[in-house]
Amino acid sequence: MVEIFLDFIRSEKDDNLILNLETFTAMLPWLTIYDHINYTWWGPIYLADLKITEKTAQEVHAEFLDGSFVVKRAKRRFNQVPADQTTEWINVIIIGIVRNDQTRYRFCVTLLERSRISQQTRPFFNLEDDDEERFLPF
Repeated sequence: MVEIFLDFIRSEKDDNLILNLETFTAMLPWLTIYDHINYTWWGPIYLADLKITEKTAQEVHAEFLDGSFVVKRAKRRFNQVPADQTTEWINVIIIGIVRNDQTRYRFCVTLLERSRISQQTRPFFNLEDDDEERFLPF
């Protein structure tokens, strides 16, 4: 069970759709046993949708095979994040900023300084500049 889960995480980090589908299929019985109702209900539908996409929308399926089923900040290996986790992270940031006036003000005032610090930190750790490779604006 742990090996399946680790392979699933690897499939998302390496943007490997084939491994992702194999491990997700292998996880479904475990998700059912441990009473994860949403995965038990929607998992087979997700797999069926991908099978239909493979046959009816070859361009979309080709993009998924190319790694477009995960979110990437750069074209490096093993740095992808599942789309649902990215959405949750963005929602937490936006909700936290919108709900509190002081937090929103502090975020806006410090944005440029935080960006500058981030850019200056990259050479410190010998990280190449990948601005042209960015997929997300943050």
